[in-house]
Amino acid sequence: MPLPSCFKVYDCPAGVSTNQDFKVEVRPTEDYTQQWTLIPSYAVEVASANIASNDFHRYTVALASFDLIGHVRIRVTYTASPVHSAVIRPLSLGIEPELEDNQIILFTLEKARDVMLELNGNKWKALHLLINSIENNSPTEDTEDLWYFAPGINQGSAYARVTDGVNLMVPSGKTVYLAGGAFITCRLNFVDVSNSAVRGHGFILGPKGGYTYREHGGAIHMSYAKNIRVEGVTSIGANGFSLSVGECHNVLIDRYRSFSYAGNGDGIDVFCSTGITIQNCFLRNSDDTIALYSHRWDWHGDSKDIVIRDCVLLPERCPRDQHGHPRQPYAARNY
Repeated sequence: MPLPSCFKVYDCPAGVSTNQDFKVEVRPTEDYTQQWTLIPSYAVEVASANIASNDFHRYTVALASFDLIGHVRIRVTYTASPVHSAVIRPLSLGIEPELEDNQIILFTLEKARDVMLELNGNKWKALHLLINSIENNSPTEDTEDLWYFAPGINQGSAYARVTDGVNLMVPSGKTVYLAGGAFITCRLNFVDVSNSAVRGHGFILGPKGGYTYREHGGAIHMSYAKNIRVEGVTSIGANGFSLSVGECHNVLIDRYRSFSYAGNGDGIDVFCSTGITIQNCFLRNSDDTIALYSHRWDWHGDSKDIVIRDCVLLPERCPRDQHGHPRQPYAARNY
């Protein structure tokens, strides 16, 4: 018997673009008399790559997110054109949508998970649903070891620490918590620190500038760090590698989501690091979704003990690749 349904929906803050082609609604499966609840549908840019010219053609897709316990019914109304077919990816989940009146798509979700609804066999006409489990006793304010960001844009006292307009340096022993419906426009940097984290159900919106190498212009940057956790957050529109890990040890990346549209808009890139776990991630990136390196830039050393599991990878170029340096042949092993 299904668990009683409970879900939590967050308002779209002023200043965050929405996609008007998709109307997304949710209600419990066990109570068909209950009214549908509208979920904001964000406008997110992705891109196709022309490898010959290194050009990227942008497309606007939709993203919706909410928190869930139990089974729910989803209703999606597509208003831009008639719908002749609908597919939910990954296909391995076996979720079969129903199509009504060439406009309405209905399906049931039995638990929190990330999926893509693709219309008319066209991956550029797509809705991405990022669904989180409701978190009991989630933070509501700053504490000694936690920086809290509330729903809205940059709604946290820690934003005052962003002195250059783009970079937030996270110290050792500190967790950054992005609540559902929270958006930040700064980059999170974990440099020469340990036992730190970012978690929650919020979003990091494409930070611009404030880096030495453009590839490092993403949402989360780690360098010479250890015991770092990334859990549940989503990057939208990163201008470089969405999440980079350089010469780090013991890093967990769990349920990280990333969408990008630029050249070198990778999802997760790991350099000269050990003890890295990447799991349950959902990555739709304009370049590599996951790339594993040995030496590059100022990072040196072996890359080893790296686990990638249970991820959904939607690359526009290469789903996973490996790079090294022939003049400095560091070992890459136990992947």
